[in-house]
Amino acid sequence: MMSIRWIIFDLGGVVVDVDRLYLIQGIRQATGLAKQAVEDILFAPTNHAQSLSDQYHTGHLDSEQFLSAITGQFECKVNNQQLSDIWLAMLRGENAAVLKVIKLLQQRYALACYSNSNAIHWEHMSANYRCFDYFSQSMSSHQEGLLKPDPKVYELVARRLNAYPQECLLVDDLKENINGAIQAGWQGIRFSTAKALEQALKVE
Repeated sequence: MMSIRWIIFDLGGVVVDVDRLYLIQGIRQATGLAKQAVEDILFAPTNHAQSLSDQYHTGHLDSEQFLSAITGQFECKVNNQQLSDIWLAMLRGENAAVLKVIKLLQQRYALACYSNSNAIHWEHMSANYRCFDYFSQSMSSHQEGLLKPDPKVYELVARRLNAYPQECLLVDDLKENINGAIQAGWQGIRFSTAKALEQALKVE
């Protein structure tokens, strides 16, 4: 059996704390809309089949197009800059305990990340977060045009890392992404806590 050579981390919900409720509440406070109305605008499928959020996360919309598409439905109650600030504020910083595990793992494995992310978040994280110092390769859905758990993601990442699927292990908080990795021949660990991750990977 081939041993693990690469550990690929998801960011949001693993390395980076994200509060989607903070986003929804921020927009509700600014617009007066109900929670379901806000979620429908952001996450419901459109005529393009993908939600506005997914179109942004796959790079089909740039930041200005995404922000304008959303604020256009808020009847001028929120402008693009205000929405951008609210969108960015859902990032609550790096998980310090996970960073410690990553630092230890770097001594034994090659590390990379693939995140279902977007331009506003990615630019902020890559400029301000220390986790990128530990990743040999950092990849995002908005740059590659692919969202996990699309099988093409796992093919792309393995090819980019010059690795066999069996040499790759995904750490992700979403079950569907882990299932996708396993179907692609990878190994996977569904993230819950830094301590559990440390135990699963036998980090000391």
